[in-house]
Amino acid sequence: MGEAVETAVSDVMEESAVMEHVNVNKFLNAEIGGFSIGKIISAIVVLIVCLLIKKLLNKAIKKIIGKSSLNDRVQTLIEKVIDITLTVIIVLITASALGINTTSLIAIVTAFSLGITLALNDILANIAGGIVMMTAKIFKIGDYIEVGGVEGTVKEMHLAHTKIETLDNQVITVPNKDISSSKVKSYTANTTRRTNIVVTASYEASKEVVKKALMEAITDEKTVLSDPAPSVFITQYGESSIEYTLYFWTKNGDFLSAKLNILDRISDKFAKYDIEMTYNHLNIHMIDK
Repeated sequence: MGEAVETAVSDVMEESAVMEHVNVNKFLNAEIGGFSIGKIISAIVVLIVCLLIKKLLNKAIKKIIGKSSLNDRVQTLIEKVIDITLTVIIVLITASALGINTTSLIAIVTAFSLGITLALNDILANIAGGIVMMTAKIFKIGDYIEVGGVEGTVKEMHLAHTKIETLDNQVITVPNKDISSSKVKSYTANTTRRTNIVVTASYEASKEVVKKALMEAITDEKTVLSDPAPSVFITQYGESSIEYTLYFWTKNGDFLSAKLNILDRISDKFAKYDIEMTYNHLNIHMIDK
């Protein structure tokens, strides 16, 4: 009797387990919007795990980039690019978990990315140039530079463009792609700057007197540095004049005023020593026979 009862109970339990298994499978295979509940649950689990991993990766990347010497704008751009990339990857993984063929999705993403790249070619080139410029630290705000025929003080630096203020108070916006692909001349990279002034004098004037007059014009200017010492050299013998070049050093902020002051003094010194400042002309000598 007892064995019969145990057998009956065992059969009922097995039948119940089978029915429960059948019901679970039926539930999981049930479809909502063309997707089975089982795949939807699996995709949700995958999505949650991916989002947690993405959050951890973003924190780690932000920490690593924060320790670098990159500009704040560049750091923000890199973080956004990585965040968008991870989001696209998560979408593809979740779609795959749902049973969607991701090959077509990848093709669509690739085509979309290519279209954006072509449409924003100049903008992306400027941003890339800005990243190169900021990471390489070619110059900084306040530097006096010359690039692409534009000369002036750097006022603003953005990822896509740089604003330069010229000496005549004009603000010129230069695309960063032009800056990154051009030679940049920085006048303020060093604390001092050498300036050259070229003048001419007649052959009749004594070379030593001309050099003396030019040296006086330099040494009378208080902003000219004594080390390195200023100097004057003959740099060319022309058709109707001798060319002299003055070399002198000043602090970066004094070069322009020093140059203008010395140019003004040169004419006074030449007048003092009766030196003729020549110009191109033709001498005709008449010979009587």
